[in-house]
Amino acid sequence: MLAAIRAYARPVPDRHPFLLDPDVVFLNHGSFGATPAPVFDEYQRLQLDMERQPVRWMQREAVQRLATARAALADYVGCDHDELVYFPNPTQAINMVARSMRLEPGDEVLATDHEYGALDRTWRVVCAEAGAHYVQAHVPVPLPTADEVVERVWAAVTPRTKVLFISHITSSTAVRFPVEELVRRAREAGLVTIVDGAHVPGHIPLDVRAVGADFYTGAAHKWLCAPKGTTFVYARRDAQHLLKPLVVSWGWESLTPSGSTFVDHHEWQGTRDLAAFLTVPAALEWVREHHGPALRDTCHHRAMVLMHRCAQRF
Repeated sequence: MLAAIRAYARPVPDRHPFLLDPDVVFLNHGSFGATPAPVFDEYQRLQLDMERQPVRWMQREAVQRLATARAALADYVGCDHDELVYFPNPTQAINMVARSMRLEPGDEVLATDHEYGALDRTWRVVCAEAGAHYVQAHVPVPLPTADEVVERVWAAVTPRTKVLFISHITSSTAVRFPVEELVRRAREAGLVTIVDGAHVPGHIPLDVRAVGADFYTGAAHKWLCAPKGTTFVYARRDAQHLLKPLVVSWGWESLTPSGSTFVDHHEWQGTRDLAAFLTVPAALEWVREHHGPALRDTCHHRAMVLMHRCAQRF
């Protein structure tokens, strides 16, 4: 079996730009991804740049550099530069959003039984603290039609449902949910909508505004090939006031406001290495040059063929 996988996976073009062990057939780009050598070089260059003048870099240059990196990613995912901020990972990002929800005893947060385990735990804790309930609608595998998925999830909505939390592409079962229709129904019903799109950017086309959710998170360190610890949270402008920062720092009651309370409250969280965030423009450029739609389609086709070949052996 391993020999068959190696034989089929090895011809993937342009494997050499990555820093991967040549003896490893790397099939799990979705968990933590792999960073191409040119992007990793830019990452280290930024770290060295910071170390040469740490005070100047952190106190004078970091804010503008972050604004540039935010603008590049915002343009890629389809929103304004002040509608997203960087976080280290989707789990931390969703923790911020979940802990901002004003849940009351008896309220319900609706999800499915395909959600990421760390976030199941997050919601169970947040709901327990508020006396609320975390409800997971069952969606069977093999997946039914998109319309059936919508109806199965929506059947679990009750008058006590306050939040819809759903994955765009699931982590454990690797399926794409019809989030646009679910979000549309939820917003019409007055629910807060939160989409976990950790596996989406660079994997499938993404327009966060078209998805329509109040909040959307996606990782840049998976299919976008940025360094580890690079994620964004998008927040609709009319929903940004609902969010409370995980860390209260200088952006709260800012002495130099940026014009966006959302950015001020959530972007600056004290001293930390910002180089991964700032490398995103380089990663986007590399992806545009090497990982266009044609290659994405080729990889998808190879994955489907390999899946069927493996299934036939069992």
